[in-house]
Amino acid sequence: MNLRLADHENLVCEAKSNWWLTLVLHIQLMVIGIGFITIIFAFVHCVTKKLCVTDTRIFGRTGFCGMKKFDYPLDKLNVRISEFDDAIFDNLRCGTIEIYTPSGKYIFKHILEPEDFESSLLRQMKVYNENKTRL
Repeated sequence: MNLRLADHENLVCEAKSNWWLTLVLHIQLMVIGIGFITIIFAFVHCVTKKLCVTDTRIFGRTGFCGMKKFDYPLDKLNVRISEFDDAIFDNLRCGTIEIYTPSGKYIFKHILEPEDFESSLLRQMKVYNENKTRL
């Protein structure tokens, strides 16, 4: 997804995929023989997944063939971060980000440092709402 920002927009944060987690999970599947096929799909999913926050909106996409895209102002969404309970996943500093918009739910798995992304997003949502009420 090209970052097509308006002249007045600035990129605040971008979610990053945890490639190591994806690789480890599919190497385990290679042991039983199906990982050689599933790793291709996982690689394509990691490459096509995008989640960005600007100072006025959030936009993203997930999937390849059944791609889901969204682009919403910061006051029109709800965010939930899911942490992995396993100590291995916790050491990899990854989790799942769920974005709820008026058109549906978008799930982004294996995101590096989801708490940092969430705090940046919530901070920007607060700034956006404060600026909106001033106008």
